[in-house]
Amino acid sequence: RLRKRELTSGLLVEWGGGMTKTVDALLRPLYHLAIDGLDDAEEVGKRVAQDVKDFVEGDGRAFSPEAFAAIISDVHRRMQELVGLASPPAERYAALVLLDELIDVEMEEGTTQTTRYANIVRAVLWHSAHVALTDADRAVLACAARALGHITRAGGASFSGADFVDFEARQALEKLRDARSEQPALAAVLVIGELARHAPTLFHAHVPAVLDLIGLALCNERANVRQVASVA
Repeated sequence: RLRKRELTSGLLVEWGGGMTKTVDALLRPLYHLAIDGLDDAEEVGKRVAQDVKDFVEGDGRAFSPEAFAAIISDVHRRMQELVGLASPPAERYAALVLLDELIDVEMEEGTTQTTRYANIVRAVLWHSAHVALTDADRAVLACAARALGHITRAGGASFSGADFVDFEARQALEKLRDARSEQPALAAVLVIGELARHAPTLFHAHVPAVLDLIGLALCNERANVRQVASVA
């Protein structure tokens, strides 16, 4: 029989048979990755996502709404911490894979979850730190852009896709116009490509502006930016 109790260090979930899992236990594999092992990171992110889904659809239902909301809020808080610049690329990548896998899992009501995930992804794409990108950093940006595309496609009952696409497209175009380093330019063309792929009808209004600015990316000194822009 499922038992539960609250500790000062967080919510503890106890299963019969002596096995225990907390939010720490659910997400622990994300904290034990090789710094640049992105292949392992993707596999781990998907495995953790399945564990979270199993909890949400199974044992999580035994909790009061308040306790369940607290657990999910803690999962989201840890995800946001993991994608921060202070984390190694593998942890950031795995956390983004986890986020992407959870987009279609309803854990919060209304647009709360969509907004939360969009803000986490934006923080990855548009951070203001000016640093030289490694291949792992570029993979993290691409993963974040894919998650943004997934959010665009998935939406939700109360989700205004037109407003979302308009906001993201304008922001990407502005970042591309003002880019002085590889990171904002690469993030911009990645986002433009995902919006065009997942919401072509809503994105159509921005095509003229894209055509005006895409030449900046095609002439960028960084080959990665030029390559992504050519297929955006």
